[in-house]
Amino acid sequence: MRTNQDIKLPSELWLRMTDVARAEGRSLDDLIEEAALRLLELRELRSFVASNRELAAQRGLTEGDVPRLIAESRGVTVGKGRLTLATAGILLILCGAWFAVGPYAWPVLTNSGTYFAASTHTRFLTYELGYSVGVGLVLVMCGAFVAGWASRHSPQSAVVAESPPAANAIPEPAEAGI
Repeated sequence: MRTNQDIKLPSELWLRMTDVARAEGRSLDDLIEEAALRLLELRELRSFVASNRELAAQRGLTEGDVPRLIAESRGVTVGKGRLTLATAGILLILCGAWFAVGPYAWPVLTNSGTYFAASTHTRFLTYELGYSVGVGLVLVMCGAFVAGWASRHSPQSAVVAESPPAANAIPEPAEAGI
């Protein structure tokens, strides 16, 4: 719902806004609405930053602590005593290996006949590749990827670079009257 309100602006600002609205093919009302929303968002952001700076000061944190805190928060382990990503990758590799060698190992373990029913050589090859070896190799590759990713992203390998203290990153409004 829109309400009609009169606003007073300096003539130079009014002319600049009219030129921008015309160049963008928008109405002046849309441009003023966007400017008002951006001003409100900027004020909310400044309030948020100010309250977080107070909280950081209470906890004794500085801007130099930010890279270290981010590196610590990106740890790979889920929690103490839980399954880590590296362990999940190794478990996936073992599952894939069982798919690949299972049809050959199962008759030995159970003292029974062949794993697949007797069939033509082509069908036997299809069973081997499609069911066991193919799936097993895909699982092994996925497990190796997960284990490799986990080893590259472990908390022990986090390198924190020293960063210079940043200046106030939130720009001040260009117009003092806004």
